[in-house]
Amino acid sequence: MIKLIATDLDGTLFYPKKKIRLLTRHNKKFLTGYVKSGNKLCLVSGRNYPIANRIIHKIHANIDMIACNGAVIYQNGVVAKETPLDINLVKKLYEDNLNNELISSWIFMTNKHNMIIVPNGMGSIMKVGYRIGMIFQFRFHGAFLFGKRFWKKEMNDPNIKIYKAMAIYGLGNKAIEKARVESIKYQEEFKDTFSVCWSRESIEFMNKAVNKAIALKEVVAAYGYKDSEIAVVGDSGNDVPLFQSYENSFVMAQAHTDVKQYAHYEIEQVYNLENYIYNI
Repeated sequence: MIKLIATDLDGTLFYPKKKIRLLTRHNKKFLTGYVKSGNKLCLVSGRNYPIANRIIHKIHANIDMIACNGAVIYQNGVVAKETPLDINLVKKLYEDNLNNELISSWIFMTNKHNMIIVPNGMGSIMKVGYRIGMIFQFRFHGAFLFGKRFWKKEMNDPNIKIYKAMAIYGLGNKAIEKARVESIKYQEEFKDTFSVCWSRESIEFMNKAVNKAIALKEVVAAYGYKDSEIAVVGDSGNDVPLFQSYENSFVMAQAHTDVKQYAHYEIEQVYNLENYIYNI
């Protein structure tokens, strides 16, 4: 029997996207019942922690969260472990790519701010549109700082910790393909410097000792669960380490074929796990 479900958020638990309700009724009902039965839910996401409180409110249960692809582990709402990036390496990565026309913006997730968004070659109209688009994410919206001046200010703060850096390649299928191709190059180039993964329109950079599977192993060990009692579910490149580490791995049907190949099962929505978890 599955005692802990570790689920990604965007493209997974949040699929299909409900900007007002956050979770579909079926997903909410399934997870609420699952946790009430004495089982555990762990969010394993590229997002920072603030989104967890919205899900906790929805299903009325305490939830652990592995945030920023494993750079931070939250248990009982507090940081249990953090593995930030070397800030000098991040500065160099950013500065070396200032003239990279493929990258439309950078996002940095830190201990002080949910996100710092830094445009890269955007015109004024595009900058305004970007900010409006972020705001109109409704329940998915998270606080953010926007602009190079915030980036420069925060990078001079001796107390800042950067958990994850993201190079954004735009929007849509063309951007997804650009990011996928570029991620292969970066994974080889920075194999001794960063943990690099592809996530839809972005490439994500974490500390080289970080990925979702490494962090989940620590959470699972704390509960004493066996790997066979864990189910992992996701949809993007940053979920591949989970699929490779756990036999009970579930990929979303709409995921890219490059991601699907690593998982053992395919589902359309998270609540479909109910058809498996009591029979495994």
